[in-house]
Amino acid sequence: YEFDVNTLSYTALLDLDDAPLGAYPSGYLVKHGNGKVYGTCSYGGSNDKGTIFEYDPSNGNSAKRYDFAAVTNGEKPDGITLGANGKIYGTTMRGGTNGNGVIFEFTPPNTFVKKHNFATATSGNMPSGRLLETGPDMFYGVTSSGGTNNKGVLYKFKMSTATYTKILDFDSANYGTSPVAITMGAGGKIYGTTAFGGANNQGIVFEYDTTTQVMIKKLDLYGANGSIGGPLTLVCGSTSYSAGNSGSYCKNGQYTLGTAPDPGYSFSWAPSTGLSATTVPNPTVTVQAAPITYTVTQAYLGCVSTDIVTITPLLPQTPDICLVSDDSADVNNHVIWEKTLYSGVDSFIVYREVSTGIYARIGAVSNDSLSDFT
Repeated sequence: YEFDVNTLSYTALLDLDDAPLGAYPSGYLVKHGNGKVYGTCSYGGSNDKGTIFEYDPSNGNSAKRYDFAAVTNGEKPDGITLGANGKIYGTTMRGGTNGNGVIFEFTPPNTFVKKHNFATATSGNMPSGRLLETGPDMFYGVTSSGGTNNKGVLYKFKMSTATYTKILDFDSANYGTSPVAITMGAGGKIYGTTAFGGANNQGIVFEYDTTTQVMIKKLDLYGANGSIGGPLTLVCGSTSYSAGNSGSYCKNGQYTLGTAPDPGYSFSWAPSTGLSATTVPNPTVTVQAAPITYTVTQAYLGCVSTDIVTITPLLPQTPDICLVSDDSADVNNHVIWEKTLYSGVDSFIVYREVSTGIYARIGAVSNDSLSDFT
């Protein structure tokens, strides 16, 4: 379906039909770079173990792209994520070699690769919610059961090497029981909820810092403020990052733009003139002959902000020439100019016009000498 938040209008777009498309859609939809939308069903399909389906918003066409089949590739998919590389990643709650779920990779239109079988109870099983891509090739997720306390785990997974690492065990009172889903926040922090546990055994809201590796319980749910937590939604807030300070700098000098970035953001600078790179948070700028205003756009999980910085070349002032005279004794010209204090200037360069519009350097005078050249 489609819901217009401005007009509050609801439109049904696709009826799922058990077979072949699937039934009981689960998790998030993702829009791929090919313009099509992908989602999962936890049941239905040829094996009644769930499907991956495709929907084309431009013409309303739909197609089943993959059937889950229990032991071979998992069953009951529970949400998908579009990776930065254009591939789709997800988990299934059950199935796989050990029956405890799998992590998979899907490349449209129909290439499927099982990346990991959830193995033992102590490492976590029955993954819940979608995976979060926190950086190049690194994903975080949760399981609703398993782990040392059999109350679920938080884990990370390096996709290219299929390396699974359990980070922590949920434990009821401190971290809750049976995490439901996680959401990426600013500053490399992950937020999530649990269905049970906490002070009132009605779930908690938690925060995990991927940089410091510290887990904090932020809120105990207790009925009046909700219970049995569900997926959180990121609301775009402010960021401490900026394009830097505008100013005047020596021409051809090199300076660094931007301030310290928050983890996870992508960056785009424009124009590219004079920049060492356009997709990094702190490019080096070579000061050009004319002022340039640079715009940086930073984006994270749908949150987009922009900032500008203007870099102006600092050109030495040209002193006024007070006198040009001919010295009959040595048959040379004397050039005398007004001398004032010039910040950052170590010498004055004297030129002579050798033909129309063409000048040749004929000498230099130190800034601490008399402003007289013969």
